[in-house]
Amino acid sequence: MSLLREPHPGTHRNRLITLALWILFYASFTLVSPPLLDDADSVHAEVSREMLLRHDWVTLYANGIRYLEKAPLLYWSMAASMRLFGVSAAAARLPLALTVLALSLALESFARRAFDSSRAGLYASLITLSSFGIFIFTRITIPDAAVCLWITGALLCYWRNTQFATPSRLLCYGFAACCALNVLTKGLIGIVFPIAVVLLHLVAIDGVRNTLTSLRRLYPVTSSTLFLAIAAPWHILAALANPTAGHPAPITFTNGHWLVPLPTPGNVHGWAWFYFVNEHLLRYLNLRVPRDYDTVPLLLFYGLIFVWLMPWSAFLPHALATIPIRRTLARHISAWPIHTSAWPLHKAGWPILAAASSRLRWVKRAIEPARPAPPIHHLANPVVLSAAEEPPHSARSATTAHLKSLTINPAPALLPKPHSLSAVPSALSPLDQTRILLGLWAAVVLLFFSLSTRQEYYVLPALPALILLLAGWLNEEADEADTFTSPSPRLRSGRHIASVLFALGSLASLVAAFFVLTSRTPNPNVDLAVLLQQNPGDYALSFGHFLDLNRRALGAFRLPLVLTAMALFTSTLFSWRLRRDFRPHAATLSLAAGAFLFLLAAHWGLRIFSPVLTSRQLAAAVQPQLRPANSRFPDLLVINGEYESASTLGFYLHRPSAPGSLSSQQSALHILNGRSSNLWYGSFFPDAPPIFEDDLSIQLLWTGDRRVFLWTEPGHVPKLPSRTYVIAESGGKEILSNQPNVF
Repeated sequence: MSLLREPHPGTHRNRLITLALWILFYASFTLVSPPLLDDADSVHAEVSREMLLRHDWVTLYANGIRYLEKAPLLYWSMAASMRLFGVSAAAARLPLALTVLALSLALESFARRAFDSSRAGLYASLITLSSFGIFIFTRITIPDAAVCLWITGALLCYWRNTQFATPSRLLCYGFAACCALNVLTKGLIGIVFPIAVVLLHLVAIDGVRNTLTSLRRLYPVTSSTLFLAIAAPWHILAALANPTAGHPAPITFTNGHWLVPLPTPGNVHGWAWFYFVNEHLLRYLNLRVPRDYDTVPLLLFYGLIFVWLMPWSAFLPHALATIPIRRTLARHISAWPIHTSAWPLHKAGWPILAAASSRLRWVKRAIEPARPAPPIHHLANPVVLSAAEEPPHSARSATTAHLKSLTINPAPALLPKPHSLSAVPSALSPLDQTRILLGLWAAVVLLFFSLSTRQEYYVLPALPALILLLAGWLNEEADEADTFTSPSPRLRSGRHIASVLFALGSLASLVAAFFVLTSRTPNPNVDLAVLLQQNPGDYALSFGHFLDLNRRALGAFRLPLVLTAMALFTSTLFSWRLRRDFRPHAATLSLAAGAFLFLLAAHWGLRIFSPVLTSRQLAAAVQPQLRPANSRFPDLLVINGEYESASTLGFYLHRPSAPGSLSSQQSALHILNGRSSNLWYGSFFPDAPPIFEDDLSIQLLWTGDRRVFLWTEPGHVPKLPSRTYVIAESGGKEILSNQPNVF
C-alpha cells in the first residue's frame, strides 16, 4: 500500500492559483493594515511580545500579569515570527496568514481526492479563500482558523485511511499529531471534535458492534502515545510553573445551585484548576468566573453560517441534501438482529413493528427502493400458526403452554435478511460515506456549541466540512453540464439559485448605490466616531461596533460601497447568465471573482473604521512625549476601564519593558477601575505587579511630580483634582495628562 499516487491533472494549476490568491489577499496589504485593534487582537500580540521579553515559553503574560486562559500554540507562532521579522503587526498576523494557506491546500487536496476531480479541489480552495468568515476572522489574531486547519488535517488522515483495506500507520500518527496540535491551539475541543466525528462515522458505516474492531485497527496505543508526547509536556510544565497559591475556596453546591468562589489576593487556584475546570468545564456550563462574556443567541449563531459563507451559502441547502441521512438510518434499521426461525407468540412484536414502520414512508422507501410490499392484510398467508406436539398438563397451564408453544413463521416479504452490511439493499458508496463524514463533522461542532456558551466565530470549525460539501455539489453540477446528463437536477437547481442570487445581489447593490448617491463625504478632519450612533449593547459581538454605522457615517465609506455594489451586481449577473447558458463552471468562477472583490471592499471598510477600534493613533501621539522607563520619574500610562479597551497602547509603546527590574513595573500600563476580564484572575497571584488604581490613587498620582497620561473615553472622564491637558483625540477616545507637552 502506498500513500502516494499520481496527482490529478490540474493539481499543480490549483496550487498555483491558491498561492497567487493567498499572496494577493492574505500576505500583502492585509498584513500591514489596518493597525492592530484593541481587545483580543492586540492582547494576543502583546502576549507574544512579552513571551520574547521574558524568554518564558510556558507561562503566558499580558501587561506583566499571568494570562492563563489560553493554549500556547498561536502565541508560540507569533513570537517566533516576531523573533524573525521584528515586533510589528505584520509579524503578528503572518502565522494566521500561513494557516489560511495551509487550510486552503488541505481542503483542495481533500476535495480533489474525495470527489475524484481537480475541479472540486479548485472549488474548495476558492471557497475557502473567498469565504467572508475565514477572511474577517483572520483580521484578528484569534486561533479559530488554526482549529479549522488541525481538524481538517486530522479528518483528512482518517478519511484517507478509510480508503485502504489496511489502515496506514503513518496516517494514524498524522491524525494523532493534528489532534495534539489542536489541543495546543484551542484546548480540549481539539481532540473532542475529531474523536467524536470518527466514532460516530464508524458507528454509521460499520455499526455499533464493529466499531470497536475498526478502532483496534487504527493503532490506538502508539497513536495515543504520540498524542501525549506532543500535547502533554506543555500542560505539565504549565501546571508546575503556576501552582495554587494560598488557600482558595472550593466549588460548593447550595440550594440547587453551583457556587464558584472568587479568588482573593494571595489565595488563588493554580493553572490546572483555572485552565481545565474554569476555562473548559465551567465555561461550557456557563458558570465560568469572571462573567465577562456574553453568548450569541442560537438563531443568530446558525444564521451567521450563511453570512460567513456568502455567496456560497446559497448552494448550502442543496449541498447538505446530498448527505445520505435516510439511507444511513435505513441501513441500521434493516440491520437489526431479527431471527426468523421460530418466534414464541408472547414475544411476537414483528408484525406490530412492521405495521408501525410502514407509516414512516421515507424509511420504507430507503429500505425497499423497489416496488413496496403489499400491506399485511393483503398477503395470502402472512403468518402460519402451528402448535407443539406436547399436550398441556392442566387447564390453566394448558392455555399458557399452548400460547407459548405457538410459533410465528413470518412471510419472507415482511422480514429483513440476517443482519450484515453486505446484505442491505441500499449499500453506501464510498462517496456516500465521505458525505456522512462531512455531515457529522459539521453537526458535532454546531451541536456542541448549541448546548453551551458561544461566540459568533465559534462556528468556524464547521466551515471546512460545509466547504467540502459545497465543492462536491458544484463539481457535480459542472459534470452534468459537461456530460449532458439527463435528467439534470443540479443544473436546474443551479439556475434557480442563480436567479435568486441575482435578485438579491441587485437589491443589495441598489441599496449600496443609494447610500453612495445620497450620503455626503465628511470633512477629512472630522473624527468618524462623531458621526456614529453608539449602541453599547451590541459590542459583545466581535464586530458589534459596525452596527453603530448610520447614514451620516456611511459617507466615509463611499469607495467600499461602490466596490460592494459592483461585486454583488456583476458577479450575480454573470452567474445567472452563464448558468442559464449551461456553463456552471464559468458561473462559479464569476461568483468567486465577485466574492474576492467584496473582500477587498470589506478590508477597505475595515481600514476606514479602524480608528474607532484601535488606539494606535493615540499611541503614536504620545510616544514622542514619553520619558524613558529607567528615568528618575518615568511617565505613567493609565487606562480608564478594562485593559482590553486600549491594549494597543502596550503593544505599540512596548510596555511593559523587559521584566526583572523596577522599570518593568513602572512601565506597565496601569488600570483605573478595570480589574476584570483577561487580567482579573492572574492579578490575584502574589507576584502580580501593583498596577490597579482607584479614584483615590489616581487623584494622588495626578497631583504628584510624575507625569501621567490617562486614556479615557470623553464621556467617562474620572474626577481629577487639578488641571488636565488634552494630548490627543481619535476614534472617540482621548489622552489626557496632568502636565502639558514639553514640545
